[in-house]
Amino acid sequence: MEKALENDMEVVKRILGENNWIKEDGGDYLYEIVPATYDDTILGKDDLRTIMESEDPRAAFSDVLYEMANDYKYDYGINFLMDEIKEEYRKKGLEDSFEETEDEIRDFLLENVTFYYDEANFTQPLNVTLLMDTGDLNYDFTLCNLLNYYSRFEEGEIREESPVLWLCREMGEEEGLRKILSYYHDERDDAPRPEVSPFIESVERELINGASHMLQLTFLFQLDLPEYISMKEAIAAEKYHDKSYDIAGRSGNGAVTISKKTTCGLMDFWNGGGSLFEIELPKDLEIPIRMIQDVTIDELNSRWGVQKVYGFLGEPWKRGEILNIRTHTDHDLRIEDPSAPGKAACYGKAEKVLPLAKEISEKGKGSIKVFDVTDGKDFSIFDNGREYSYGFNEAAAKRIEKKGKKKELSK
Repeated sequence: MEKALENDMEVVKRILGENNWIKEDGGDYLYEIVPATYDDTILGKDDLRTIMESEDPRAAFSDVLYEMANDYKYDYGINFLMDEIKEEYRKKGLEDSFEETEDEIRDFLLENVTFYYDEANFTQPLNVTLLMDTGDLNYDFTLCNLLNYYSRFEEGEIREESPVLWLCREMGEEEGLRKILSYYHDERDDAPRPEVSPFIESVERELINGASHMLQLTFLFQLDLPEYISMKEAIAAEKYHDKSYDIAGRSGNGAVTISKKTTCGLMDFWNGGGSLFEIELPKDLEIPIRMIQDVTIDELNSRWGVQKVYGFLGEPWKRGEILNIRTHTDHDLRIEDPSAPGKAACYGKAEKVLPLAKEISEKGKGSIKVFDVTDGKDFSIFDNGREYSYGFNEAAAKRIEKKGKKKELSK
């Protein structure tokens, strides 16, 4: 009997080995579940919330798919394999043998066949909000009240923690902001309106129309699920470096670069209101991760969501684009000297090396490579001031590198 059972198990193993959906892995069998329709790749709100709220979003995503695969295994998968094996036995006239060992075959399948989903199949688009905290969380997000009914602008003072001040500085427009604020608060009725850029005009309109006392600087994106997880991972990677309520006390050095086309505005997530969402960025923006409060899936926002309040038709979300994600590093980095390949032009921590690499590339010195000295890997490449982190977008970095080599050959 024991020998017959052993022979039956060998037959089962052979049948499994001939199955196109199954791969053998050291005596175990891996069965990839291929979603039948696009709808089968759409995660529900509870699963998305689990990923969004996890400190390890990628592990949470894997856990969600593991549970889904397990449900498939017990609800459908094992029975499907049993039917296939039974049919193979029938073709060989061994129906009686199958019936005698059916329970043992089922136990073998339960023990040795792992069902799984390929994460690459789950790319559903998500409306995502990037919520800023430039230190204004300490002030209940009231530091954007500069021109609206709740204005806190007194005697020309703008608090350093104001996100509007931070944004204007990043755009090289702090002077324009101060000019337009002084114009509105000038006691002279005949004070001439200053000439300011279209960007400052858009900031002006956003500030005037802020119909709340609690306004948070917000960026909108439509990201697929893997992109969203990459964003959450980068934030989680420096969580313990960014615990301080004071920006100066946060030591994370990761950054997210967004396209100038990205929708940007002021939102009150507590009372369900805000402003126009019409700040027009004149150039791409690098956002330090230490200044990102969170990146949320809008429909799962525990407070008011942007879509629920504004009812956007889609375009404001779709304009948003993530150009690069650089995660925090404590490793030593070095810049390769563009005039002497293999020689380090600069060596040190990210805070010292990365700004220099960007500056050199902006001066037309070609593609500037940054290497991770600690683990010997490529870290980033800079081209005309734009960073391409290998971990986030290796293909893009390689294209820049290839373009640089072509330039050298053409000289």
